[in-house]
Amino acid sequence: MRERFDQARTKANQRKVFISTGDALISKLNNTMMTIVEDTFMEGHHDLQEGMCSRKRHELAAARGIWELTYGKPLSEMPPRGCTENLGAALEAYGIAIEDVPSPFNIFQDMIIHPDTGVLEHSPIRPKPPGAHVTLRAEIDLLAALSTCPDIAGGGTTGATLTLFAAE
Repeated sequence: MRERFDQARTKANQRKVFISTGDALISKLNNTMMTIVEDTFMEGHHDLQEGMCSRKRHELAAARGIWELTYGKPLSEMPPRGCTENLGAALEAYGIAIEDVPSPFNIFQDMIIHPDTGVLEHSPIRPKPPGAHVTLRAEIDLLAALSTCPDIAGGGTTGATLTLFAAE
């Protein structure tokens, strides 16, 4: 289980930063791992820029004095963990160290990318009720992990549902 998802190759191989139905998630070895077969999130885009939140990233933002500006909340509401810790804990049982967890495909986490500066900004855009879904088809045998983002700017307070379908 050494092959890993790669945000950069996913973007470069498809020549775009926003992916949706028909696009692929690509590995570090340039193999297609999964294909997006359905995407009903029409309000915004899925993120391949931001990476994972973590307690350390929040602490660094607080030390730089930008936490409240970045997340729009008081410092007292800083989450105790992030997706890095969530995924690291989930994958530890499979012998995957936290530093080997790849940068994610952030489903439903719309980001604003300012065209003149490249500055990233959290967007309030999220699926509208009754919600949206993304269906991914595995193209190779793989292990996938999911974290409902505790990053308060990412809107990670509503939970997620994961449905697995039998192979055809």
